[in-house]
Amino acid sequence: MRLSVATGRLTGSCICPFAEVQPICKHIVAAALLWLEDSEPSAAEPAAETAPQVPDLREFLLAQDREWLADQLLAVAQDDPTVHAQLLIAAGADPEDSVDEDAVRSQLLSSLETGGFVSYYEAHDFFTGIEEALDSIEELLELGASRAAARLTLLALDGFEELLSGVDDSDGGLSIVSARAEEIHLRATQASPGDPRELAQDLARRALTSELEVFLDAAAQYRDLLGPEGLEQFRDAVEERWRSLSDDDRAHRYQVAAQRERIAEAIGGTDGLVALLRAELDTDGDAAALINVLLEAQRLEDAAVDAETLLDSFGDSARFRAVAAEAFARAGRHDEAAELSWTNFVEQPSLGTFQPLKLRSGPAFPHWRERALTILQERAGEHGTWSWFVEVLLWDEDLPRAWETATEHGAHDSAWLTLARWRAPLDGAEAASVLYELARSSLSAGQRAAYAEAARFLKEALGFVSGADAEALRSQILDLRAQNRRRPALQDEFTKAGLPRP
Repeated sequence: MRLSVATGRLTGSCICPFAEVQPICKHIVAAALLWLEDSEPSAAEPAAETAPQVPDLREFLLAQDREWLADQLLAVAQDDPTVHAQLLIAAGADPEDSVDEDAVRSQLLSSLETGGFVSYYEAHDFFTGIEEALDSIEELLELGASRAAARLTLLALDGFEELLSGVDDSDGGLSIVSARAEEIHLRATQASPGDPRELAQDLARRALTSELEVFLDAAAQYRDLLGPEGLEQFRDAVEERWRSLSDDDRAHRYQVAAQRERIAEAIGGTDGLVALLRAELDTDGDAAALINVLLEAQRLEDAAVDAETLLDSFGDSARFRAVAAEAFARAGRHDEAAELSWTNFVEQPSLGTFQPLKLRSGPAFPHWRERALTILQERAGEHGTWSWFVEVLLWDEDLPRAWETATEHGAHDSAWLTLARWRAPLDGAEAASVLYELARSSLSAGQRAAYAEAARFLKEALGFVSGADAEALRSQILDLRAQNRRRPALQDEFTKAGLPRP
């Protein structure tokens, strides 16, 4: 095809059948939008210096016959569904009747076809196809066809459920497209809310059965769209599903229980959720969940009162005692919090139980501290777990005792690094010696990253010493270089760190 513009007139040639009988076709018009032929340079000016003469396309189009322009637009619209829909909408048609929903549905269904199984290496292209279908659905929404967009996103979400066993989803592609489809559905529903009861049925059915956990937070996200009538419909569907489950169906009971809590909160706020939880305190997990909800809502006194009451039923549970101790501590009842935390600590002495003992005991912690450390030290001696005891002392910020214990019994490298940096202002030579040993340990890995780490340790160690101690450390570093002269990567990392060279 060839296109030229001269003296305000558009001329061109094209090989399409339409151009054989008409002076201009849609292809010529489309090309004019993208590229315009430069006018001939004048004889007085070098061709290379001639400025391109670009006509004003709008002026050109305004000068054309209206019937011709209409024919060109219709020809373009025939091949472009989006342009076709835009023209219909501009003419006053309902957007829902203007778009080609069937074409987008076909594109979506085609994108969901696996051909058997989609391997990891095929998954990227597969999900790209789905994303393109979602692009088309989103385009419908932008054109104003929100009800069509909502229907198609539900179709997409149902299709995603069927892909769970047909696609290698190692990179989480299903979660990504599901989240996007949910987001489009929410926007589409906000644009055209529709009947709240039907919306509730659509949301509840999927939220209660989805293995992808779609519409997990639908009760909160769609609350204003559902309104009181839709929320009641949603709750009724959830309760009906709850009653149909057997006690052995744990996976679905967990899923439905989560929806019961969400719908209770959507309808009644924190009070509604608390009322539901208080009505069904069957396990220590139920009791702990109640206390946590009250704590998150900053209802500290209520949390402490309920915790005190529930201790009679669930006081044998370390899990519940930990939550109750938190409730007591945040309500200022530190003595009760300390007693519960101590019980948990004695049952299982560890850093994990020592931490809440300190954090929840308040001013009374010194009373419990030495007793707890004595138990931990005895346990370390019995089982040879001194490195673990050092970690407890470091967390408790008792570095002198941690240094003494590590020096006598040993510690993990990470603990030694912390201790060396603490020790440096007191005794730089001792601290440097620790870092030197850490560097030697790193070298044993035999990899460049380990060599770089060793170089950092040695450089830091040099900053801890001076005089004779510094000279001794430099000599040790030179010895390390000599011992590893056949490791060019090590030599390179040491040099980059500015360490002594032969």
